Amino acid sequence: MRGSKTDQEGAGREVRIPYAKDKNICSVRALKMWLKQAKIKTAPVFRRVDRYGFVSRRRSFDPAPVAYIVKQAARRAGGRKVRDVSGHSFRAGHVSQAVRNGGPEYVVMKQTGHDLTIEQCFLVINLLPDPYRTMSTNALCTGMRVEEILALDWLKIDFERLCVKVEEAVVHGRVGPVKTDYSDDELPLDPDLAGVLLAWKRASGASESGLVFPSHVTGHCYHASPLQQDWIRRAGFCLVECPECGAAPGERCKGMKQSNRKRRSIQVHAFRRAAARAAGYGSVGWHTFRHKYTTLLRQFKTPLDVQQKLPRHADIRTTMGYGEVPMDNKRSANSQVVRAILLRKSTD
Repeated sequence: MRGSKTDQEGAGREVRIPYAKDKNICSVRALKMWLKQAKIKTAPVFRRVDRYGFVSRRRSFDPAPVAYIVKQAARRAGGRKVRDVSGHSFRAGHVSQAVRNGGPEYVVMKQTGHDLTIEQCFLVINLLPDPYRTMSTNALCTGMRVEEILALDWLKIDFERLCVKVEEAVVHGRVGPVKTDYSDDELPLDPDLAGVLLAWKRASGASESGLVFPSHVTGHCYHASPLQQDWIRRAGFCLVECPECGAAPGERCKGMKQSNRKRRSIQVHAFRRAAARAAGYGSVGWHTFRHKYTTLLRQFKTPLDVQQKLPRHADIRTTMGYGEVPMDNKRSANSQVVRAILLRKSTD
């Protein structure tokens, strides 16, 4: 797969599709039959079919007709909540059934391209020096986008009311408005996370720009992409054991020196990078932490409207939430996530 929602950088990944014992529900056999009958040899694999049965040569399916077809099939099958059924229902069912069958969490996530476990997130974060460690902790505990974290100003954090005002973001090294109007909002600040930020403030000292995370080189905003490539992505490679030096998951490679003195980074052996990509850890990035945050909200059965308000999704259909959500509701849901994260971190 060249790209997906969980692969923000387009690194691509391979998904294994096994043969099923029952030929009537075997994905591999069905796919081969479709390619043969439709005479398809190049992408896209799934193409439009008109009312006369002719297969398009180039145009792929749109999601909306697929969802309609799935709903119609569910209705014929006697489904009760047909309105909630969509193409995503198969993906959700796949994960649910895999868990019921006793499939390990990391194996299920590798197959579906989902985020890391909390333990794996901390293996990544613990490999990072500050300020990147505190940045990542903040991203994991608030669901903020990296461009919003890089633009965060101390004046926007109210430690008395325990709130964070998100209204700016960094794009191409410049501070500007956030991604959408819906992203401009006030977020709850859990007391434990407030303690982490205050500790960073004492350690880093005051900056002329007033930024929470100013660049140590320019004093202004960092660029998100180099930080991800040099630190987050390379820390993700360290989630597997190194075939060359024997470093365990969560440990840096041994016996490696900085190849570039001016641009420091986590040094990883080539074979370890290849092993990490093969294991599904080749695209760990800033979005991984935001995705994990939203996953934990679902795990704690947070109301859908709060799930939509905390990550500030612009498209309401993402979480099917409408209306204003009281700060107390957002604070309670956010605190559940933060405590699950920071308590786990303190015991590691």
